[in-house]
Amino acid sequence: MKIAILGPVFTGTYYGGVATFDENLAYAFCRLGHEAVLFTDQKDAPSVTPRGILVRRARECRKWNCDLAIASLFCARYIPVIPAKKKIFFLHGFYNMAEHGMVKTFAALLFEKFIGKKSDLVIANSAFTRFINQEAFHLSSDADVRLGVSCEFLESLRRADQEAVERDPGSLLYVGRLAEAKCVDQILRAMIVLKKAGGSYHLTIVGDGPDSERLERFSRKHGLAVTFAGRKEQEEIVGYYRKSRVFISMNPSEPFGITFCEALLSGCGIVCPKTGGQTEFLAEYPERVRMADGKNPEETAAAIRALSSRDQPPFPDRGAFSYENTARAILCAAGGGRE
Repeated sequence: MKIAILGPVFTGTYYGGVATFDENLAYAFCRLGHEAVLFTDQKDAPSVTPRGILVRRARECRKWNCDLAIASLFCARYIPVIPAKKKIFFLHGFYNMAEHGMVKTFAALLFEKFIGKKSDLVIANSAFTRFINQEAFHLSSDADVRLGVSCEFLESLRRADQEAVERDPGSLLYVGRLAEAKCVDQILRAMIVLKKAGGSYHLTIVGDGPDSERLERFSRKHGLAVTFAGRKEQEEIVGYYRKSRVFISMNPSEPFGITFCEALLSGCGIVCPKTGGQTEFLAEYPERVRMADGKNPEETAAAIRALSSRDQPPFPDRGAFSYENTARAILCAAGGGRE
């Protein structure tokens, strides 16, 4: 089967979750015996990915006859013109008017609804994403498909497995952007509760963003044991996961939450909100997960204490979060389409 994947890829100036999705999905399709090509409108895109997937300019897709086209973000504008037997528009989340502004949100919704009508299938990255787009924006999806963990992460994890590691009971970890929507301040307020209770906890924050300085000032003001490690490469991030007893992230509107998958595979206990796309797969592992109301720091602190008191056994099946599974699920959904 010939498959076109339209969207961003990694460049010298761009990195992100959708690029991870595009490149890893293309590689997974190739591993399953299909022919996959990436199409992007990024001017500084490479001609081939590090894993050998061909990258072409988006406008060239008009001449590429294929069996299946999967498009994300603004590259989905090529959905009407690509000569594909079946066309999929993939939704990676939803627009937040408070974060993106009214004009940008309204324009994006008009674009997404137009592309949805030109597609044979609309797929969301979680039932939560599907629900929000339908109920809040009247943008319907036909299915939801779980994302995978990148090949790079899984390979780094396998290499790291060769070395034993000790997890300090009080070692906590957050990995992600430092932005208001991520609710990192709720984690810090839980740290205040833990400190007042006399617990010995240390939080490492990996990542950066517009809220970095504000969060650092807040931590210093309250005398919290927090290390701001900044942005790190994949190999280093795996090391942080493996040394941490509990991973915590409290964004209540997370569309999917790939860092939860990474933490799970790394053997961390997980504290998360009661809403968000991550609840759909974390609910399968109740012994490893505690869900809490992030606006209640006492409840969040109690969840941290419960998980930090014990080691987690190795995760039994890392293949459960492979991109091969994601690719198979998309092909399964494409076999049906809309009625």
